[in-house]
Amino acid sequence: MPETVYQNPPISEAIFDVRAKFDRPLETSILEEIYKAIQADYPKREVIYKGAFSVQIIKGAEPKFDSSQAPTGLKLTSKDGLQIIQLRVDRMIFSRLKPYIRWETFSQEAKRLLGVYVDYTKPAYFERIALRYVTSINLPATNFTIEDYFATLPTISQAIPHLLANYFFLTVVKDPNSGSQAIITEAV
Repeated sequence: MPETVYQNPPISEAIFDVRAKFDRPLETSILEEIYKAIQADYPKREVIYKGAFSVQIIKGAEPKFDSSQAPTGLKLTSKDGLQIIQLRVDRMIFSRLKPYIRWETFSQEAKRLLGVYVDYTKPAYFERIALRYVTSINLPATNFTIEDYFATLPTISQAIPHLLANYFFLTVVKDPNSGSQAIITEAV
């Protein structure tokens, strides 16, 4: 089967997201080891932090404020800035930014990176595996028909006079054979 190469794909970002569960908490030092293994392809490194903030208010006393932050992962970016991998203590997220050329290239790199992540982190199982596409379609400011751009739409009664001001549509489709599901979101 010939590969499909898109000349002007509307995909702004393709995202492969895997949430893992471990027998014991994953140390961020393991993520640093993964970085060393793929550093030639993803040389730019940023630390991802998780922050918390709390306020305690007791009648008659001054409010008490507390905050903390801790490293929870790494964001690694390719030399050209088009591919990003987030290595976290509970997940791996691989993104390809525009231009998205073809599925074969994206899926091969996602599979390779997932293999490296699994080799180093040894997850007990995967809690969630997701594939998302962020698609940007440039619509004219006026005089367009939404049906020319989207195949799946909610039906608005013709008895209700309307002009489209905003549009948000979410549907969940389940495959009865595998039990997997697709969440499809459209918004204007």
